[in-house]
Amino acid sequence: MSSIVKKVTIEQLKNCRPEIEFTECRRWEAGRVVDVHLHKDIFQIDYFPEGNGVYAINGQKFTIDAKHFYMIFPMQSHSIDGSKAAPLYGLSVKFRLKKWKKDNGQLLSSVIGVDNSVRFRAEKVFRSIISESLLKKEGSIQTISQKLMELILLLLKSSENRVRENQNHLVEAAMRFMKEYFPKNISLADIAKAAGVSPEYLCRVFKKETKKTLFAVLRKIRCEHVKEELLFGKGKIYEIAVHAGFKNAQYMDRVFKAVAGKTPLAYRRENILEEK
Repeated sequence: MSSIVKKVTIEQLKNCRPEIEFTECRRWEAGRVVDVHLHKDIFQIDYFPEGNGVYAINGQKFTIDAKHFYMIFPMQSHSIDGSKAAPLYGLSVKFRLKKWKKDNGQLLSSVIGVDNSVRFRAEKVFRSIISESLLKKEGSIQTISQKLMELILLLLKSSENRVRENQNHLVEAAMRFMKEYFPKNISLADIAKAAGVSPEYLCRVFKKETKKTLFAVLRKIRCEHVKEELLFGKGKIYEIAVHAGFKNAQYMDRVFKAVAGKTPLAYRRENILEEK
């Protein structure tokens, strides 16, 4: 998994003053194809509320549907293959960002998923951009620029929310797996596989969301189980260690003392005495 991508800030975006170069709202001919090409210093946003097809960006293919917007960056190769059976109906805007620098960060993902509430609002703003650009009324340039900024910010917020939701799901998946399989000799690779991501990415997200490492949490889960066994079970220390997923009693002693502040045997004795 690649390193964390630097994200553009809203203030950086506001300072860029988007300028429209081209807008389009049209129903495509059945099977229409836009061959691979790129733009030197032009950004492009496409949205298809109707129809099917395939959008290829830098060689990676994405199925076109109404739940996604597509963002093309300068010098990014892209092509579109429209369906013959379900012709596309698309909205498109090409624009420049003044004062934009490559080291500002990543503006948006190439494919931005949106839920229904954002989709309807974003489509409405998109259509108003196209309408304003066709009417060419006095003062419309500033209005269009503001609406385009609104569209970009809507997609940016939606993208950030999707990332946050996905990260929360990853943490939940990792926690479920550890709570279910802690008695076994599970590895980081096992947990990551259950979450469906690479070990490196899972570690990074888990630490960011919980402020703890995966193995620190796994050790705590095991120690909580050990506490229950010490208080309510009759097993010997080495038996409890094995059942809790520790490789031996000596290792469990060290980990338990680090987590609970005392050895398992001392914990059992103290709590039994208190109950009496």
